[in-house]
Amino acid sequence: MRGKDDRDRLLGAPTGLDPANANRGAINPGKWIVGILCAAVFLFAVAAAYLVGQKSTEQPAPATTVTRSTLTPVAAPQAPNPPIAAKPMPQQLALGPIGASDWEKLGMGCACAFEVGKKIIFVAGGDNRAIFRPNGIRKVCALGSEQFTHLYENNEGKIECAGSRLSILGRGNVTPGEDGHSMSARMTAEGGGQEVTLSGHWNCQC
Repeated sequence: MRGKDDRDRLLGAPTGLDPANANRGAINPGKWIVGILCAAVFLFAVAAAYLVGQKSTEQPAPATTVTRSTLTPVAAPQAPNPPIAAKPMPQQLALGPIGASDWEKLGMGCACAFEVGKKIIFVAGGDNRAIFRPNGIRKVCALGSEQFTHLYENNEGKIECAGSRLSILGRGNVTPGEDGHSMSARMTAEGGGQEVTLSGHWNCQC
């Protein structure tokens, strides 16, 4: 009977253990499932919040609509008006007086001279030459004998010499003298884009 008691003791429930304490260390499957579900819900909420934030930061800025009222018209640059060129005023030609050296160039013989006031500004004759000084520069021109005779007898004529032109025209009555004659006259001289017309006396002597 002792052997049976020992077998029953070995196969029976352990003595000295509280059934409540025996179940304390046992794993409850229901609690694990609830914990896993809570963790999954939390992770899903965090992921959703992150995605929403990313989407809001990646949205492009709203396009600005340009309307006609918002544009400021820019005036096209205008070329400056060209300056108005002033009309060139005609320059007056200055005729210098005939000096002693000019008379020497003239030579001997009959001669005619145009005189303004007490200054002689043109002479012709002698050795068939004409001398005058436009702007102070002496010019000596050759005259034909017929050209000088026309000046002497008709008190008028035209001379072209060294880029200058002169015209002499007697006016009024001729005043005879001992060796010649004189009369009022007008002379026009042109050269280098300049011109002058003078009134004076035409004197001829031999």
